Amino acid sequence: MNTSEQLRYWLIELLAWWEGHVNASDLAREFKITRQSASKSINQYLSHRTKK
Repeated sequence: MNTSEQLRYWLIELLAWWEGHVNASDLAREFKITRQSASKSINQYLSHRTKK
């Protein structure tokens, strides 16, 4: 996992804990990526979390 993925996962966890939800628009805005890339990151995070 590279540094940008780690930062994205960290923000996903922070938003989930703090706000109770995460959406691709928030992630896209923060990291200046497309909504599609943000959605992919969220799905990868969820996939990674369910494998543990």
